[in-house]
Amino acid sequence: WGGIWGQVTLEARGGAWRDQFQVRAKAATGAVTVTARLCGAPAALTEASLEILDAEGAVVASAKGAGPFAPDGTVALTCTVAAPKLWTPDTPDLYTARLTVASPKGAVDETTSRFGFRDIETRGPNFYLNGARFFLRGYGDDCVYPKLLAAPSNKEVYLERLRVIKHYGFNGVRHHSTILPPEYFEACDEAGILVQPELPIAYQPFYERAKGPAPALYHTERAAAIVRLRNHPS
Repeated sequence: WGGIWGQVTLEARGGAWRDQFQVRAKAATGAVTVTARLCGAPAALTEASLEILDAEGAVVASAKGAGPFAPDGTVALTCTVAAPKLWTPDTPDLYTARLTVASPKGAVDETTSRFGFRDIETRGPNFYLNGARFFLRGYGDDCVYPKLLAAPSNKEVYLERLRVIKHYGFNGVRHHSTILPPEYFEACDEAGILVQPELPIAYQPFYERAKGPAPALYHTERAAAIVRLRNHPS
């Protein structure tokens, strides 16, 4: 459950950069709000811009904001996409949010994230997806890879499996005590599979027997997983 099994990237940073990148998209209205935290020396940043791109790479909405930004370094921009295509397991339409922060000398940092317009809620015992009642047809996956030992970091491997799973009528999956690598969630976004990931606690008795720093570690890792995965519509 630890170590490096996928791709490694190196990022060069200047005096200021962004962190905690989050995309909130409302299916009912087409509104997209992007928030980020500016780190380092945010006072040196004078402008932030947001662009929303469709699947073909065309800009369909944009917004700009001027500094000075909030004292805690938070920047938030909102724009609206007219008549957005909604993400569902049957129509997994995706968009890309691109946030750029700049100083008087030009762009300092840029980040992108794919997302989908989808609202999910419960009303009594029922799920509703984008306002329509939704039946979740899920299966269990213990994420065992005997040939590779670790889960693959190849999106195409996951897409091939998910196409078979979709062929059999499933639209959701629960993973036993596992959070798979980023490529898996990208594949689920594209294929249209809703995911229930789990921390590697395995069972409630293990959590109840945890002592010392272990309980705090569970909560720290849970928060980190949410930040890492929250922009995925799956």
